[in-house]
Amino acid sequence: MAGAGFCSEYDEFPELDDPDFEELAYGRVSKLGKMTQPAGHPEATWDMVEIWTDGVAAALRVARARAQRSA
Repeated sequence: MAGAGFCSEYDEFPELDDPDFEELAYGRVSKLGKMTQPAGHPEATWDMVEIWTDGVAAALRVARARAQRSA
């Protein structure tokens, strides 16, 4: 994970670069964003989507590493 670069999750996990996944991510973080940001602030929401996507990619890396260790 230390070698992961900015937006590298899309190269590493191309399935994350999918409109359905982006819509899911946007829906999840926009609910959280309503508590922390002014209404109608899409830039902050998309920043949060990127953070959420980074977290999903990190979880996929951990799962992959665990699977490789147990194989």
